[in-house]
Amino acid sequence: MEGPGNLAVVQVDEAIRLLERHRAIFPFAFELWVRSAELLSSQKRWEDLRVLGSELRRIKANFDQAAGYSYFLEAVSFLNAGNQ
Repeated sequence: MEGPGNLAVVQVDEAIRLLERHRAIFPFAFELWVRSAELLSSQKRWEDLRVLGSELRRIKANFDQAAGYSYFLEAVSFLNAGNQ
């Protein structure tokens, strides 16, 4: 049986996977990228956050809107990964 803490982690992991699937279907929905970044940051998944920033830049339609944000995500991941 899973404890309450484990259940929360499972739910967050499921939410991250759900957002990932929807980003593949709706890559231009910037809000999906933002919510993904928030969840990854809250779980201290810095490498996944770095990858998310890199993926965000590859979506050309998002580039104008999100280029700075994508670099910000990578910087946050590098800074936090180095402090672990």
